[in-house]
Amino acid sequence: MVTSCPPGGRRAEVCSSNAGHALWAGIAEPARARTTAERLLSESMYSGWGIRTLAADEQGYNPISYHRGTVWPHDNALIVSGLRRYGFDREARCVFGGIVRAAMVFRMYRLPELFCGFARDEYGGPVRYPVACHPQAWAAGAVPSMLASLLLLKPNGTVLEG
Repeated sequence: MVTSCPPGGRRAEVCSSNAGHALWAGIAEPARARTTAERLLSESMYSGWGIRTLAADEQGYNPISYHRGTVWPHDNALIVSGLRRYGFDREARCVFGGIVRAAMVFRMYRLPELFCGFARDEYGGPVRYPVACHPQAWAAGAVPSMLASLLLLKPNGTVLEG
C-alpha cells in the first residue's frame, strides 16, 4: 500500500506501482518484499503487458488515466531491477516478457512513454495512450535496463587507456 495525496486532494491508501520502487531502492524488509512482489504480479496490478501504475481493483483505477492505471515501461524497468535485487527472478522475467511482447506490437519495437492498462486478454495488443510521447527516451532504455538486471550486469566506470 502506498499513501497518495494529490495537491488539493485527500489522502488515499492505494496499491500502486510505487511499491516496486521500494524494491528497487532496497529499502523493503524481506518479508514485505515478498508481499510486494506478489501484489505487483497479481491480476489487478499486472496487465499481461506490464505493471499498472494503480491496481485495477482500486476505486480510482482508470486504464486510460495518465497515473491511475496505465503501464509505464521505465517504471517497470525499476520494478524488474527491484525484483531481481530480492531474488524474485521468475517475477522479474514475467514483467520483462510482458514489456517485450508489448514492444513487439509497436512500430520498430519502439515503446511509447506509456500505454493503457487494459488487461492483455481484452485486446489483441497494448492499447496506445492517445498523447503519449512515441518514441520516448526513458521508454527506449527500459528493455536494455531490464535485460541488464536479469543478466546481473553491473556498469563499470573504469576508463581504459588506449
